[in-house]
This record gives sequence, structure tokens and C-alpha cells, in this order.
Amino acid sequence: MDETNLKKLTTEEKVTILEKEIARVEGRIGEFLGLLVHHYPQGLTRTEIKALLAVNNNQSFVSLYRNGNIFIDIEKRYCDAAQENRYFIGTQYLHNVQCFRWVNAW
Repeated sequence: MDETNLKKLTTEEKVTILEKEIARVEGRIGEFLGLLVHHYPQGLTRTEIKALLAVNNNQSFVSLYRNGNIFIDIEKRYCDAAQENRYFIGTQYLHNVQCFRWVNAW
């Protein structure tokens, strides 16, 4: 059994895996996902995302969020400090990658 496949993924490994996964996504949705990966594991608020991507209305933001969620899970959690939701790359995809590695190690 290969011990390297059983170790937990480091943050750098996670970012690399996420970058490869979202590389296939183009356009504004790709920019949105790239922004979330760039700030992984911290999330960004709606205000921060709208400013960084020059999104000027809520309908456009909701569309980015909804469509980005098709490619990779995006978690939304309320942040007391910012008094608004923060958006994060979810854990499901990385969990699946880790489980796949463990299964292949057996």
C-alpha cells in the first residue's frame, strides 16, 4: 500500500487539484471559480466578489453562483463580522479526491 496516497492533502495540494478541476471552465464563471480557488480556504463575501469581478447587480451574481455550483460545490455561510454571506469552495470534491486515492491505495 502506498503511504503517500493515505496522507491528508495539504492546502497547496488542494489548491492545485481545484485549479486543475476548474481549468475547463471558461468565461465569467471560470473567473468566479478562479477567484474562489485563489482565496481558498478563506471565502469571499458577495460584496468582495462583486467588486473584484466588476459585477454590478445581484442577478448577475446569483447567476455566477448558480452556474459555478454546477461545476464544483460552493458553500455559502453567514459571517457575523461582515454581516453577510461568505462563499467558499466546498469540501465535497476534495473529499471525493481523497477517498479515491485511499481506495486506489488498497
